[in-house]
Amino acid sequence: MADNQLVDDVGDDDIFVYTGGRVPRDVKRVRFSGSTSFVRAMEFLNCEQLIEVGGHDKIKKIKQEAFIHCRRLRWVSNMNGVIEIEVKAFFGCNALCHVEFEKLEIIGESSFGWCRSLVSVSMPSVRRVGENAFQDCDRLTDVAFGEDLEGIGGNAFLNCTALRRIAIPLKDGLIVEDDAFDWCGNLSSVDVIGGIHKTISSSHMESWRDEMYVEIDVINQTLPDTPLDGKTAAIQQWIVTVIARMEHYKFEHQKFVLKEAMTLLELALWKAKLNENESNNIDVETVGRKEHRVTCGASIVIKNVLPFLALKGS
Repeated sequence: MADNQLVDDVGDDDIFVYTGGRVPRDVKRVRFSGSTSFVRAMEFLNCEQLIEVGGHDKIKKIKQEAFIHCRRLRWVSNMNGVIEIEVKAFFGCNALCHVEFEKLEIIGESSFGWCRSLVSVSMPSVRRVGENAFQDCDRLTDVAFGEDLEGIGGNAFLNCTALRRIAIPLKDGLIVEDDAFDWCGNLSSVDVIGGIHKTISSSHMESWRDEMYVEIDVINQTLPDTPLDGKTAAIQQWIVTVIARMEHYKFEHQKFVLKEAMTLLELALWKAKLNENESNNIDVETVGRKEHRVTCGASIVIKNVLPFLALKGS
């Protein structure tokens, strides 16, 4: 077995320590040695007895078809250092029900296709989900991504018939194709994650905040009755609408803040002038009214201060 060896010092003879080289087809449980930084392409191809894989934080990549058709593989644990999973890495792992990938950023094409025992997926660091990544995962009910998500490829969740909920950020162009969630008949809930909630809570008007929350919830009112082949398009259009409304209120908020700041600045300039007159024993009431008309002119504020305020508000 070259550099590999069976472990018998942990009280379980069927644990196989992987350090590189060919893997026996009848292996049942695998633990990667600390020297391993990636899983080779097709290294565990058709290991139909394999049920468990344990890794470590130094493993950064799982290459294409590494575990393809490992039909009894159920658990993949301690893979929190993995950044990329390549094409069809776990394709056809029908029994796979538990995965841990806290730092995963890239999910390759068909990586988890036909993983028909996956029930929920939480991958907070994922940036890109490839085409057909979770196709035919027909027990998958819940999918949660993080605010770093940038794109979901075509047919990514095709035929995930049990899928009910997804958690995604609101970003323009997030869903690349209009078929990412086709035939997900039970998809009825979209949770919005990321900074949008902080942006809404900082809105100046309560009516703006209320309208935005209503706009966000629209998808959860309409999605249950949306046809099977129209759910992706409905989510795409909803994202566009919410982002456009948010940009409108952000613009209105900035205008309000600038107007308020200009008013406060004018009052401060007037007060400063009155204080100066008082210190020079000038008739404050007479001169103050005159100076109010002069120093509170918009030309002073716009010429000297508006560029600064615009910069701060951008």
